[in-house]
Amino acid sequence: MKISIVALLFILATSICADEIPALINYQGRVTDATGAPLADGTYTMVFRIYASSGAPSPIWNSGKQDIAVSGGLFTYTLGSSVPLPHNIFDNLQRYLGIQVESDPEITPRTQFTTVPYTYWALKADTALFAKGLTESADAEYLRNTSDTLIGSLAFYGGSGNAGGIFMYPESAYLLLSTDGYIKVHLDGTDDGRLQLANNNDYVTTVLDADHYANGGGLQLFDNTGTSRINLRAGTSGNNSVILPDDAIDGDEILDEPGIAANSSPSYVSVTSTSEMIDIVTVDITIPAPGYVSVESHAVVNLQGTTGSNGGYLRIDRNEGGTIGDGEYVFLYYFAFASAGENYIPASVVRNYYLSTAGTYTFRLEAQLSGFSAGVMSVGHSYITAKYYPTSYGTVSAVSDVPQGIPGEEELVITNEQGESSTVYKVDLRELELQVKQAKIETQEAYIKQLELERQLEDAKRGNN
Repeated sequence: MKISIVALLFILATSICADEIPALINYQGRVTDATGAPLADGTYTMVFRIYASSGAPSPIWNSGKQDIAVSGGLFTYTLGSSVPLPHNIFDNLQRYLGIQVESDPEITPRTQFTTVPYTYWALKADTALFAKGLTESADAEYLRNTSDTLIGSLAFYGGSGNAGGIFMYPESAYLLLSTDGYIKVHLDGTDDGRLQLANNNDYVTTVLDADHYANGGGLQLFDNTGTSRINLRAGTSGNNSVILPDDAIDGDEILDEPGIAANSSPSYVSVTSTSEMIDIVTVDITIPAPGYVSVESHAVVNLQGTTGSNGGYLRIDRNEGGTIGDGEYVFLYYFAFASAGENYIPASVVRNYYLSTAGTYTFRLEAQLSGFSAGVMSVGHSYITAKYYPTSYGTVSAVSDVPQGIPGEEELVITNEQGESSTVYKVDLRELELQVKQAKIETQEAYIKQLELERQLEDAKRGNN
């Protein structure tokens, strides 16, 4: 039999979800035979298919066989009620409906889907006009649904009528954010990325440039009058790489800067012991980090009470007491004096240390009377200075009476003023600095590994969820 269908009504389903367009479409038609008479009342098997074009060989959606009631030639079927409609099936205007009744061939021609009121509120808009009040025309700039790409510029307008934001493609891809007509944020997508921020006085206060200063990133900060105050230039070296105001940083703000501590004692201290060092003057210094402390001391030694031999020892030490065999020292000795009265001799002592931890340290000028002295000894007008340096720029040598276990340690045999031989050990304190730096690097590497393991654990937890 020859069957034809006349579409009487084609609308979206009336139940509407607040979040999306309904996925059901009501279709109502009238089915007739070859003479135009309605089919007899009854139930007929029908198949509904949606095609991408009027002549497409295969459908993009198929309802499968459905038992449809026909009364007076009229029938109703809801597309999507048996087999769900894909959410993007109507992402193109070229969609056609084909219907097959019983075993007859599919009715021709297919019916093209047409617009209904609900489609004006689709999940995605095909066009967005460039500015409020413009109509779509050949020269209007608007957003087209072509790979979700903006063609032309797009502006956002506030209540004052001034553009609050503009995406500008033709002018080399800018993003401008404005307030009351003044540009506050300017993101430039030209050859190299650039970000400018402006204040309420319309002065640019911050410029971040990806490749402006000699092939490297740059950051400029300006005051509220537009005067450049701070420049960071990653592509340069030397003084030009960082430019700060002269008064930007004072000594208290510099991390681990060199520092000094000093103390003095004008009084004379009598030195009578021939077996132990005694303190003459001390100084405390607090260092902020591992580094070198160079200690020097100046004093006047008074040898008196004999015209025969007289002398003593001076040294700088961290520990109280001890003997001359505990470290470096200076030996003062006179075989004979013109008189037994006061004989004043200036003396200086210097000693360098490397300290591996921050903290407060005490250094002292010590003295001991020589064991073969026939007179007396006193030390006065003493001055001691401790200076901290965070790093070295060359060899920093020191001598110890005992091995220090430092790489490059040199063993030396020396003869003292009394003709006695002893062994000392000369070291370069820079080796201790390198050891501390290596330990710091290893600690940082361990911390980075810990962070990476924690990140992997979090990623694994997210994957399991």
